[in-house]
Formats: sequence, C-alpha cells, structure tokens
Amino acid sequence: MSSNIELKKVSMVLLDISGYTSFIKWHDMSLLHAEQIISELLESAIESLDGILTLNKLEGDAAFLYTEVEESDTIIPKNIIEQVNISFERFNARQKKLIGSGEGGCPCEACCKIDQLKLKAVLHNGEVAIKRMRQFEELAGKDVIIIHRLLKNSIDKNEYILITDNFYQLSGSGNYTSPDIRSEHCEGIGDVKVIALYPETDEIQIPESKRVRRFSGFVESMRLWRKTLLKRVTNSKPGYKNLPK
Repeated sequence: MSSNIELKKVSMVLLDISGYTSFIKWHDMSLLHAEQIISELLESAIESLDGILTLNKLEGDAAFLYTEVEESDTIIPKNIIEQVNISFERFNARQKKLIGSGEGGCPCEACCKIDQLKLKAVLHNGEVAIKRMRQFEELAGKDVIIIHRLLKNSIDKNEYILITDNFYQLSGSGNYTSPDIRSEHCEGIGDVKVIALYPETDEIQIPESKRVRRFSGFVESMRLWRKTLLKRVTNSKPGYKNLPK
C-alpha cells in the first residue's frame, strides 16, 4: 500500500455547529432526528463553498475544508470570506425550513431545540503536509493544529467567523464592518492574532405551537424517522461535489 506526501500552501476553513453536545441525546427517536438535523444544517453550510474548497473530512458537528493557494494569492481568501458569509445565510434558512416543516412539529427533544444551534467558522492560511492514500487525504502540521484549537477561544458569542491575521491580511484587511481584533491562546502553540466577525443573521425561535406535544407532532416524528431510516438502509450520503476524488 503506497502513499504520497506533499507540502502545500493552503487556505483552510473549519465549520462548526455550536450547541451540538447538549443537542445530541442518546436515545431512540431523538438521536435519529438529531443526526438528520445536524446533517442537513452542515450540508447547507458546505454548499456555498462548493467549487472553491475541497471537503477534507466531516468531524461530527464540524466540516474541515481546504484549497491549495499561491504564497501571495489574495483572490481566493477574499472569495472564501464572501462564501462563508453565504454559508451563515443558508444555515439560517435551513433552520427555518426544518422548524417550519410538519404541522404541530415533532415533540422529540432534538426537534424542539433546532433554534438553539448556531454556526461558527475559523479561517486560516498555512503550510500543511498532505498525505494521499487511495482516495483519502489527510492534512497534518502546525497550521492544522492551530485552526482546530482556535475553536476553543474566549469569544462569548456562539455565532462568529474567526480569521487568523495572515488570512485577514491576504483577503484585504479593512473591508469588514467593525472587526474585533484580538489575541487567542492556542495550547502548545502560543498566542495567535485573530479577527472576529459577527454575521447578521435572523433571530430564530420555535413557536410555542411547534413545541406542543400533539398527535400531529408524532406524525411528523414518524415521517422524519422513516426518512432517516431510509437513508441508513440505502446507505445514501449527501451529494457533496467538493469531495476529493
């Protein structure tokens, strides 16, 4: 079994869903619906990055994407930020659609807490080692560690775009409204200068009528359960166009 390893300059994006841990409940219907909801929301966020970034891997409630760039490329980083903003809009729109589907709503714990989920994004440029084995790719190196550790930060909001300074400078600093310039500590790495942006998205709340445990809610529950079960039986997967070949 052979593998190929290359050093590359890349732009990376890590999309993560806030509130995932408390959202997942390990029992029957709630788990099935939680899995379906997270999958649909994450897919909606990834769609806007199709054609710009390659999806390297799904990490539960997160998606790690990247693209190779030239040392001084400014166009790709700028396009990435624009599309990441669209990811927040699509995530928000899919939330509304999931909440609005089904008369009365599903009464399970996952479906009653869709409005508590939020999207976060971390953007970083750096050098990585790309190991290719068969159809799989693994990214490794200090910069891969940095982007993942930046998810643990001091920001008191659960919806934001966090951009490292090197990515920010390449994308055209000064083009964003009220950038929050700060320093975050990465364990084992040190302090990293970052800029936080806070997308303006619609406030979402599930109407009380959707939380009521009515018969129609159980009908909706069974519909979603059948939808999830069918995906498992047929082994169908989201049709991501930007997966590595």
